[in-house]
Amino acid sequence: MAALRQFVSKSECPRWTRSGPSSRAEQATCTAHRLALEVEALRAERITTPQGLALALTERGVATPRGSIIWTHTTVAQVTERLGA
Repeated sequence: MAALRQFVSKSECPRWTRSGPSSRAEQATCTAHRLALEVEALRAERITTPQGLALALTERGVATPRGSIIWTHTTVAQVTERLGA
């Protein structure tokens, strides 16, 4: 998964513009890469199910891609799918 981390922080991500779907896809991929470190750390703690990851991310106060502080198993599944993990 380390090879997938093209962007480290949100500030290094390309800016989202309304120019088209590819910009949204780029932003979603960037956000997923930013969250990869959190997901890796949780998996190292043997938290592997989407429900478990969602609970742990919520408890840690990690913001979702849309800025919410409450994670769902669906959001976790979408982020991990985008990472190919």
